[in-house]
Amino acid sequence: MLAEGWQWLGEDPAKWSLTQAPGSVRIILQPGAIGEREPMNFLVREAPNGDFELATFLRYTPSSKFQFAGHLIYQSQGNAIQFGRAFAKCGNPSNCIGNAIYFDIVEDGVGGKSNFATSVVSPSQAFLRLRREGTQYTGYYSEDGITWIEIGKHESDIISPLYVGLIGSQALQAETTADFDYFTVEALL
Repeated sequence: MLAEGWQWLGEDPAKWSLTQAPGSVRIILQPGAIGEREPMNFLVREAPNGDFELATFLRYTPSSKFQFAGHLIYQSQGNAIQFGRAFAKCGNPSNCIGNAIYFDIVEDGVGGKSNFATSVVSPSQAFLRLRREGTQYTGYYSEDGITWIEIGKHESDIISPLYVGLIGSQALQAETTADFDYFTVEALL
């Protein structure tokens, strides 16, 4: 059973588990994405007021085009931010570098801002932090949960997000799983 305050947007009960990876929330990735149709298995809770920081430890190895798992800040369909591990191959080698850390933003259904594609040592785990300060969102990555590297910053019109949480999506070619060991939300003073 999920802790109080958590809910699924677009829940498919067959595509998530609290028992398959003991101590973790497992999400089986679905085809949808933050800028497309209705969400599928976005695990969310109400966003705090003001500035905040999200943190999680993710075990996940993406293997086919555009699979994504990580943090989610969600305002509405077509207005969201995602920060995490993904697999991307496309005609632009600076934006699509395979299994890496990516930081995407979609506003009014339009993406296209830098995704800050960043190669990392581990292909299958990531400590992630996503910080909101006013209209600025900053993504951080760590190999060990101690030393943090800033991946990038986005300025956004998403100033009153409805939800924060976890996402496992964009499984366009093959189904895979993402295991989240913890998720914290901390208000920044």
